[in-house]
Amino acid sequence: MRAKVTIVGVAALALVMAAIALAVRAGPEQEERPEKASSPQITTTQSSTTTTLSAETAGRQLARTDRLEREQPLSQWLPHDTPRYKIDYHVAADGTLDLTIILYAILNSERQLPQYEAQLRQYKAEALEFIRSHGGDPAALRTEYKPPEAARL
Repeated sequence: MRAKVTIVGVAALALVMAAIALAVRAGPEQEERPEKASSPQITTTQSSTTTTLSAETAGRQLARTDRLEREQPLSQWLPHDTPRYKIDYHVAADGTLDLTIILYAILNSERQLPQYEAQLRQYKAEALEFIRSHGGDPAALRTEYKPPEAARL
């Protein structure tokens, strides 16, 4: 009985290996090619998503990015994640940065509230110093804090 199980197991393994070998020989599936446009195109691929932009559209997006980096130098350094905090952003309609600062302070019980608030103060100060050191003015930026109680500290 044991010999039959082993033979069946080896046969199943051989089938799996043969299927893998066929898949490797076949190569990746052919992607559909976009129809040719009259203007030059730029194609970017990110994981399984393909985006095709005309050269004009790509140029406008690059110009916006360049302007953002020129007007908001902090954006070149974001998002920024450390073990104590994370700073993320999005660009508002008026072209300014809206920041979200997430502080990773830990509160397990009510008895730890003083230590928790001390951690929030310290981590917030570190995040604000990072912003200042990379060309940002924390007072001039709209900032959301998580947890929200960090805003009042």
